[in-house]
Amino acid sequence: MYCGNCGAKNDDTSAFCQACGAPLTQAAPQPNGVGTAVALREHSAGKKKVIAVIAGVVVVLLAVWLLFGGRGYKDTVEDFFDACLDGDVQGIIELIPPDLIDNAMEQEGFSMGELASELGNELAGALSYGGALLQDLDLDVDIVGDTDITGDDLQYIQEDYETYDVKVSKAKNVQVVVSLDAGMLSGSDDMEIPVIKVGRSWYLDLSSLV
Repeated sequence: MYCGNCGAKNDDTSAFCQACGAPLTQAAPQPNGVGTAVALREHSAGKKKVIAVIAGVVVVLLAVWLLFGGRGYKDTVEDFFDACLDGDVQGIIELIPPDLIDNAMEQEGFSMGELASELGNELAGALSYGGALLQDLDLDVDIVGDTDITGDDLQYIQEDYETYDVKVSKAKNVQVVVSLDAGMLSGSDDMEIPVIKVGRSWYLDLSSLV
């Protein structure tokens, strides 16, 4: 054994250094399994750190989804035009706040079938307008801007929907340029599509559309 004080070599059985007299100590042997247990504890601690990091990432992603999830107002407007052009009644119904549909049906006494039928008739009439000119319809929709509705105008919309227990947090008018190319019929026009935010998603503002 070597002295930790002066570095001199000594017998393994010596209690003191033969050169400087400093006490000599030996590393106590570890009982069987102690080294393995320490290694396992270190491995377990490392594993827990990895799990904690993963859990933290999941929490952040969930928070982002809760804050920014749902359907954006641009998607709502684009889906509206797609559904109208395709005659997709169910697609339009999905752009209406679910609570509005449920509460309106209950208060006004009509069924989902009646709603779908009425929308279907309206779409069929709109799409048949112009006859053969619309058969090769090429419609291009560009969202060019939006305007927030605030103050008394927003309050009026909120009160209108509160009749059906629908909580509107925001409202916008989305400016759209619709370009049409259907053979002999072509051109473009500016439109505004009103939308409202309920929960995390944007929906059509029916009270302003009709």
